[in-house]
Amino acid sequence: NPCSIYDTYYKKNLPVFIKIKYQDKKLSINGVIAPQKSGNCLGSCGQILDILIQKDIKFNENWSKKDLNKLYNIWSEWHLNDMCAYTPEMKKQGWDKLAKKPINKYNFSLTNDAIKEKNKLKDDILKLTKQNKLFKLSLRQKKLLDSKFSLDIYDYKEPKAPEFMELSKYFSTKKPKIEQTTLGWVSYKEHKDGLLGKMLNGKGYGSLWYMHEVPEEKLNWLYGLPESNVKPWWV
Repeated sequence: NPCSIYDTYYKKNLPVFIKIKYQDKKLSINGVIAPQKSGNCLGSCGQILDILIQKDIKFNENWSKKDLNKLYNIWSEWHLNDMCAYTPEMKKQGWDKLAKKPINKYNFSLTNDAIKEKNKLKDDILKLTKQNKLFKLSLRQKKLLDSKFSLDIYDYKEPKAPEFMELSKYFSTKKPKIEQTTLGWVSYKEHKDGLLGKMLNGKGYGSLWYMHEVPEEKLNWLYGLPESNVKPWWV
């Protein structure tokens, strides 16, 4: 029970409880804000680690900002240490941090003129084929026939639209179809910096869940944390 946090809705400080479990070399950390006897809570619950770095915190006895910052770092790095998308070797290469790097997904689609031209070209080919006539395609026509209706491109800034295409827009808002993701969710085949499926020492990023041993120094620090003076209804 390291602290309480002021809630603007209830207009009072709500207690924060955290449960730390280490079993079979697996670490799990969960939290809850103001748990109730009914099974509900007045705040959020689960992965509430961002609460630890907010400004409007009232520290409980034997706790300090330094303690909460250290708990935040351990929580964010070692929670579910047996379910990592990267191996310890990948982590040494910095892939865990690279995986969080933002990148955009741009969706392009054929322009209306290209769609009309492509459909007409298909009709013309079909008519000539039925008449047993030859039809010689230009290089541009071959590219048009082979072009996809829609294409996703991952990049840090808006790329040049592929031939025959334009940046798609959402039908309802007319806003460009641009989504932000991170390199950990992008295949190495989709962008040169993408990590998903990228191999290192015969193992692929995101292919399996990999185990990472929690450092003894981190565990000893967690074991030394003070127990809650208040027994919550649940955590």
